[in-house]
Amino acid sequence: MPDTTSQKNNNQKKDQQDMYRDSKKSSSADTPLIPAATLVLLRDDAQGLQVLMLRKNPKIGFGGKWVFPGGRIDESDYSDKTDLEQ
Repeated sequence: MPDTTSQKNNNQKKDQQDMYRDSKKSSSADTPLIPAATLVLLRDDAQGLQVLMLRKNPKIGFGGKWVFPGGRIDESDYSDKTDLEQ
């Protein structure tokens, strides 16, 4: 039985809410791991707990989302070549 218009609309809304939908297309066995790091900075001051977050450029993947600073670790980020071998 084909989807009705309301079922199609519900499926589209569900897809729009799932920001990880593209990551489900390939299995982890097919995708090499990429070293990455995230930093969570917290500060407790007189006004209460504060956290540093960044808003991503709306023109890139996950655009407009609020995220913790971080990203891919490049080879030049390692202090020593032996760090790469671990």
